[in-house]
Amino acid sequence: MRGDRSFWDPEHETMSIGELRAYQLSRLQQMLQWAYEHCPYYNNVWSAAGIQPTRIDSLEDFSALVPFITKEIIIDAQQRKPPYGGFLSVPTADLARIYVAPGPIHMPFTAEDFEGMAETVAIASWAAGLRPDDIANVTSNYQWVIGGTLGDCGYRKVGCAVVPGGVGNTKMHLEAMQALKVTAIFTFSTFLVQLAETAKQMGLDLGNDLALRVAMIGGELKPKEAITNLEQMYGMHIRETYATADLGMVGFECDGRAGMHHHHHHIVEVLDPVTHQPVPEGNGGEIVVTSLFRKAMPIIRLRTGDVVGFMSHEPCSCGRKTPRLGPIVGRVGDIPRVKGMFIVPKQIENALFSFKGLGRFQMVIDRPKVGDVLTVRIEAAPEVDQAATKPAVIRALREAIRIGAEVEFVPIGTLRESTPLVLDNRTA
Repeated sequence: MRGDRSFWDPEHETMSIGELRAYQLSRLQQMLQWAYEHCPYYNNVWSAAGIQPTRIDSLEDFSALVPFITKEIIIDAQQRKPPYGGFLSVPTADLARIYVAPGPIHMPFTAEDFEGMAETVAIASWAAGLRPDDIANVTSNYQWVIGGTLGDCGYRKVGCAVVPGGVGNTKMHLEAMQALKVTAIFTFSTFLVQLAETAKQMGLDLGNDLALRVAMIGGELKPKEAITNLEQMYGMHIRETYATADLGMVGFECDGRAGMHHHHHHIVEVLDPVTHQPVPEGNGGEIVVTSLFRKAMPIIRLRTGDVVGFMSHEPCSCGRKTPRLGPIVGRVGDIPRVKGMFIVPKQIENALFSFKGLGRFQMVIDRPKVGDVLTVRIEAAPEVDQAATKPAVIRALREAIRIGAEVEFVPIGTLRESTPLVLDNRTA
């Protein structure tokens, strides 16, 4: 019985790195040939660059020769040649689902494509501890975008009963979860905070009045301390995931909680955000992903724009041997290089988390003479003793980002949501 297993897909989740690379290369060669023969976009771009899929003999060849795509490229192509921009690779009669993502991006799937997407959620859900006797509340959007339906189908593959709660209406979510004894939730961390606020207004005790035991979250950057606080508040464990609408679940936490395992269904590269070359083992960089199963609209070397803290190929204590991604630490455009060091906003956020009364921050980079000067502007509530707090903040920042930074406190409300996170005043 699958319910007795530690893994949803033992064959692939426990492959050695060598076996995984061989498996992925075989699948990749098939996908490249498919895209070259059936996808006008890839055929045109690769032919112009002199790329022949039959000459891709290794994953290293693939990384060195095949160009990237980005969401901007897809949007531009679809605007010039609507509705699919030359990416559609099957007859429309073979399509089962079409989603419209922000951009807009039209995303076609065959039934087999979508089954592959749901499989990525099933693998992640099993690793998080979900089993057929769980009842799961899916709080993602079900309209136009893929999130809600994908979570729904992935959970049902595992055997869970699904409550299609969708977005908003926190009171109804709480009432339903209490009445139905919901044990799992597919959500964002901010929605868990909103649910907790509503529960307090309703007089509910989250740990005693709800039956939640596991949450799968993603899509947001949160300090570990904030996740731990939510676990304690609800009396459940939380597993982080990394997913995109184009690829499904790319990474998922297990009980080892030493990073997010990536799926054998994807080739995941971690590249230097500036040089676009592979980073050394253990270093961070931009995530670039190739799907090995999407045929209606092949996704090959998609630059996600997300920056990960590290990727490790060491075996995990859970028994899985698939590589693990570290935490998502920011977006490429929000990670400047100062004094030769990449400054990750999440590191600053984590450093400021324990200081009461501090709000949004902004990184300002100047070069008044020769060297770079980083100033972190931080909103401070009126009750903050700025003279006493500033030295402690400066020390915390130095420990977090490994370079010195100046600190400037500003009133709450100065830095709005539209304020750029990074203001780079250097001219060269």
